[in-house]
Amino acid sequence: MINAKAIAYVDPALDASSVLQLLKFTDAMGIKDQVIRKGVHGTSSNDAVTKLTEGKADIAVVLISEIHYPQSNKDAVLVGPLPEAIQVWIVFAAVIPASSNDPTTARAFIAALTSPDMHKLCTDYGFEQAAK
Repeated sequence: MINAKAIAYVDPALDASSVLQLLKFTDAMGIKDQVIRKGVHGTSSNDAVTKLTEGKADIAVVLISEIHYPQSNKDAVLVGPLPEAIQVWIVFAAVIPASSNDPTTARAFIAALTSPDMHKLCTDYGFEQAAK
């Protein structure tokens, strides 16, 4: 990041998970001000990656799943995840509230989300299964 001329990331005013982690990490490393000066703000992770593929930035810091989204980011290449020591995992969960009007459909939806076919699709897009 120090050698990059421009770094694309989601506008910090939007409180995106990836930029919050980037600013926390770079602050701990003492390079936050440099990264902010080089910042090319996107309106979303996809927009930040688009700025990279358009040559407006040398590097983009976004969620892995945003880089794997082929429709808009086919020219982006994942270099790798952040090192485990500074990685912050985003966990998605599904629940059915007791007040649900249609718990049967909700259960079917969750079953579809956790099916082997969906697991493969999610893995293809950069998601990882959480440890149990």
